[in-house]
Amino acid sequence: MTGTLTYKKGCLIEAAKAGEVDVIAHQVNCFNTMKSGIAPLIVAYCPEVGEVDQKTVKGDIAKLGTASFGFADDTVMVWNLYGQYRYGREAGVVYTNYPALEQALTHMARWLYWRSGDNSIGLPKLGCGLAGGAWAVVEQIIKDTLVAYGHHVTIYEKE
Repeated sequence: MTGTLTYKKGCLIEAAKAGEVDVIAHQVNCFNTMKSGIAPLIVAYCPEVGEVDQKTVKGDIAKLGTASFGFADDTVMVWNLYGQYRYGREAGVVYTNYPALEQALTHMARWLYWRSGDNSIGLPKLGCGLAGGAWAVVEQIIKDTLVAYGHHVTIYEKE
């Protein structure tokens, strides 16, 4: 039941629109902002995922490690992974909470597995842009969760 992890240059949203992936996800904070990084693009593509986030309690630390989702065009499932509490732009600050991201990804991996088996999942470099996470750590978390559950994961890197 082992999946795969590959890398591709390109746009995650365009990949979803083109049918390359049937699931996409991104890391979000617990303050319902979605105003920077890839989040505004994801919300523009899938307004339902922004609405679902807005229904959660703003600033609730209990959201860490959980996830929510919506659907774009009734075909692509879009996940919010609550892998960071705060947000900001302080140099050297890591906002990504690795255990919380792992817990959210495990929840997603299990849910998708029981729903439909293996999936084609597209991700950005979760929590490693504005949130300051280390890609080597996040990549291993993805392997230990999504890939271990048999999902096929493609990391989309900006060109």
